[in-house]
Amino acid sequence: MKFIKCGDNTGMAHCDMYQSRIDLLGTLVKAQFKDLPSIQDLTKVDSVKRLRDQLIRNEQLPLAVEVSTKCGLDPSGVWGIWGMTYLQCGDFQGAREKFGRCLRAPMDRNQIVSGSGLLSDIIDCLESMPGSGTTELQALLSGSIKLLLASPISSVSEDPGMDSVQFQECLYYLHTYGSYFSLVDFHRRNGYWMKSVQYIIDHKCSTEVFIEGLLMPSLKSGGVCEATGSDDYRRSDFGKMESLFMKDYVRAAMTCITCFYQRGAQSYLDLVGRLNFLYTAQQHMHDYLDASKWGSVKRPPTTPTTDQVPHWNSASPECAVRLVLTQAEAQKHIRTIQLQVDITKYMEQCLTHPEADAMVLATSYVRKLGGDSQTSALPTVFGSSKIRTDLVSMILLSGNNIDIAFDLALRIVKEFRLGAVAIFTHVAREMVQHSRYDHVKHLLDKMSAAGMGDDESVDEIVGACLLVIADRNSEVKETENLIKLLRNDSNKINAYILCGKLRSAYLLAVKGERVEDVQRIVGAAQRMGQTAVKNICNKWLQQRKK
Repeated sequence: MKFIKCGDNTGMAHCDMYQSRIDLLGTLVKAQFKDLPSIQDLTKVDSVKRLRDQLIRNEQLPLAVEVSTKCGLDPSGVWGIWGMTYLQCGDFQGAREKFGRCLRAPMDRNQIVSGSGLLSDIIDCLESMPGSGTTELQALLSGSIKLLLASPISSVSEDPGMDSVQFQECLYYLHTYGSYFSLVDFHRRNGYWMKSVQYIIDHKCSTEVFIEGLLMPSLKSGGVCEATGSDDYRRSDFGKMESLFMKDYVRAAMTCITCFYQRGAQSYLDLVGRLNFLYTAQQHMHDYLDASKWGSVKRPPTTPTTDQVPHWNSASPECAVRLVLTQAEAQKHIRTIQLQVDITKYMEQCLTHPEADAMVLATSYVRKLGGDSQTSALPTVFGSSKIRTDLVSMILLSGNNIDIAFDLALRIVKEFRLGAVAIFTHVAREMVQHSRYDHVKHLLDKMSAAGMGDDESVDEIVGACLLVIADRNSEVKETENLIKLLRNDSNKINAYILCGKLRSAYLLAVKGERVEDVQRIVGAAQRMGQTAVKNICNKWLQQRKK
């Protein structure tokens, strides 16, 4: 009342806070807690945390919850510890009630995570418990003393099957608080492969859940054998199961490419030995477009939809988990696979019939990509734009036949709409770095023949090459030849100045009556100490003034 009379609105809050702290101290006294804190201690976060932790160590969990609640700490951790205590004692119902106060279901059940750390601890605890049946504590809690005395051993079984109480408790927590991924992973780890598949279909789980929760772990562990009942089931047959058993032709093609063609390959010679997987993937895509291959299974629509892949057809449960493409998208994938087949064959020729200078350049470029061929990822058309760009560069630098290499590189550039000039500029610089000047000219000729060699693009590429060798006195002739490839006279003059060839720059500038360029040449001649060039430039400029 005094606070209200003096107009201090914050006073009431202070009164409530101190009253709450006094009540808390009273509770601690009744619980015979020895190390009582002061009221001032209960206003400090660090002191309250130490008090809470001490109560947890003393197994005074109700007090720990009350301290956390009244002092503004998050009580979730205490509820979790309390729930684990009940769980370890076999009081499953009590554990559910405590965990319900701190666990929350994920906002997106399609996220590729197993759930919270507490949820993982709960599942680990339940899976580590012995077998099925009613535990001793549960029998006591339910009043089943006669049952406990009559068969004290029968309550414990070594077979943790689906009928066990622990298994059902795991399902309860995963269904209530877990993601789709955690449920699929749980069934798979316990050997229930078909239940994992059925769960994915029933809940229309995302592609990532299927791949990360079922496909990839099964390939690594060889567990697909259990799913099919075949002891001699081979890893490469998983794509057949997807395409024939599930009619998921698109994902079967993806499996062939990512898991069997690319994974673990350390050189393109490895990829050559896996070409059959690309052919299989291509056949899967053709089968996807062939209505006669679907049999009694309803074929998903291949016309464009508002959704992008993957498209879940909610009206057709049997097609729900299948990856869907439009006809144009499927045909593009077929072209992409064929393109990678041709690239693989070309790289085989480069690697099995190498020429000395080409192999030196290819080795140098691989190192620039991030390591030697044993540690760096192999670029393929199935990668990102950056990886495809690296692939184009590698193709143009790996062999001595620019005609074949350029045609292959151009197909990649056009198919994926890559920046051609930037790529060719980078490649030309690498060629000049290794003194392959004839390849630069050949590259420019191929560009012009393909309708890509406009003056601006050619000059950009040649200019980048000149920057590499401008200070190489031993390659004067090659520098001259490169400058002659420039289309714009102004760019030629700049190149001559860059390389210190001021007399050539002067002759070209005078021929075009370029006063400003001659003035620039005067400044360059003065900096470089080329007095003769400076004098003739000044003489020409003076004549122009008369």
